[in-house]
Amino acid sequence: MLLLLYVFLSIVLATAMVQYLSVIRPHYVSEWRKLLHFVSIVGCAVAVDGYPHRAQLAAVFIASSLVLFAVVRYQLLQISRGKSLGIALFPLAFGLLLCFSAEQIATSYIVTGILVLAISDALAGLVGSRWATNYWTPLNEQKSVIGSATFFISALLILEFRHPMSGVHEPGNMMPIFVLAFLATCTEMFSWRGSDNFSIPVVVAVGLQHATMRPVQSISGISDTVLVLVFVGMALWLLFRTKGWLSAAGSVAAWFMAVWVVFFADVQALLLPVAFLVAGSLASQLHTRSKERIARSAHQVFANGGLGMMFLLLSVVWPLCYILFGLVFVVASSDTLSSEVGKFYKRPTFDIVRGQKVPVGLSGGISWPGTLAGFIGSALMATCALWCLRVELNLKPWLFFLAVGFGGMLFDSVLGSLLQAKYSTDQGILSDEGLLSHLVGGFAWCTNDT
Repeated sequence: MLLLLYVFLSIVLATAMVQYLSVIRPHYVSEWRKLLHFVSIVGCAVAVDGYPHRAQLAAVFIASSLVLFAVVRYQLLQISRGKSLGIALFPLAFGLLLCFSAEQIATSYIVTGILVLAISDALAGLVGSRWATNYWTPLNEQKSVIGSATFFISALLILEFRHPMSGVHEPGNMMPIFVLAFLATCTEMFSWRGSDNFSIPVVVAVGLQHATMRPVQSISGISDTVLVLVFVGMALWLLFRTKGWLSAAGSVAAWFMAVWVVFFADVQALLLPVAFLVAGSLASQLHTRSKERIARSAHQVFANGGLGMMFLLLSVVWPLCYILFGLVFVVASSDTLSSEVGKFYKRPTFDIVRGQKVPVGLSGGISWPGTLAGFIGSALMATCALWCLRVELNLKPWLFFLAVGFGGMLFDSVLGSLLQAKYSTDQGILSDEGLLSHLVGGFAWCTNDT
């Protein structure tokens, strides 16, 4: 308990000092934030490494997170003024990781995840703010190339230093930690409003546990995941340059997802998101407006596959989640094919909840061609999912996947009808687009991606 008191006092003292510096030197508030980020999170690493009672420490971290959410909400600190929730999310991540037993997620792996967040994230921010010249917006926030490179190199060094011969990888084979450093870098790259403070330690800790329990498969000594890292990246770049199926950010997001799937599952499982991408992209070319929106953004990639990525991560501690990963893509495929085919045939479309006739393509509307396409898409993708997940292909599991896929497509229409924003032009035409229109239904924050 004395250790926790020392850590707490150190963090309070650092917070008070940084708060004072932010008031007298407000132009350097970004640097002060990084300093507090480093000191606070390293202190947490010391506590996790040295305090033996995981359940008690988990409760302390979760309670601290709730207090910090209030601090952010009411802007009680100079350094927390803004829209970032980062200072409240990192103790929540540590607390949730500690809720698992040491057999499920080893303490040393949690400490490594905390150190990657403390060191790599702080270094990336400092280097990016001082020397970056090239910026891009992969999701919602600007990121720098040099900042991401700094994060990757420092994360790789931390992983190698912390786990050189611990079973995470064989001596001389750095492939698993190389890939894990890449996944952690992409996790930071696609963060928003401080979400990386939660996701980075979780991805690193669970990824290390997974690499220990089930080392990355290899072909002739070359990691499958690294093959995907190289060749899928090249394929997605070609699709971006020639076909326009994905935007630049969407291509990187799909690359991130492909490496994630192979690392946490295997190459065979990768066919599932690939089949979805091909089917959805081909279907989107059916109707004349497809060229206006054919390039899928990073938002759309994660809207369709992000939940599947989360289930794969959770499957390390809860194996049942591996099945849920497959179901995500069955539902997404059914919904996408239903929407695209329905727009192509332009048959009478009715709101699934209210039964009123609505314009073709409006979210919440269903037609018989679209519904039939959704059923067929669910049936085909259910077959693909069972093969990818190595589930015995017989009638009962196939019907289960079919029912969930088709039912998920219908439930998506219900959500579209009840929650998704609906706009009306001055001529009274309903649309999902909000430009030059008036919100007449649903919630403005709820888009099709949402």
